[in-house]
Amino acid sequence: MNTHFLTRLLLIATLAIASHSAIAETTTVTSGEILVPVGSQSSGLQASTLPTHGQTMTDVLQTFGKPDTNDTIGTPPISRWSYTAKNMTVYFEGKRVLRTVVHHSVATP
Repeated sequence: MNTHFLTRLLLIATLAIASHSAIAETTTVTSGEILVPVGSQSSGLQASTLPTHGQTMTDVLQTFGKPDTNDTIGTPPISRWSYTAKNMTVYFEGKRVLRTVVHHSVATP
């Protein structure tokens, strides 16, 4: 078998697994455990209200206000803005959103 064929086969298998995982993101109960999809763990934030890839720092400031903490490292600059009350962190490359992370919050019984 040639390397190109194996690479394509691996890519197809990876995409199949990823699409199956995305479809399977439902709440499941097994042996006393409740599995909750990561995106639904924060009751205060919905995916539609989070900063999205490519938004500017100005857009994020206007929508969410000043962050609680602001760290920048490296070249190109990677910045991390933490919003503690909103349980999220926004990562920027330069002046654009790279990724938004919603932090898991433990439910109180």
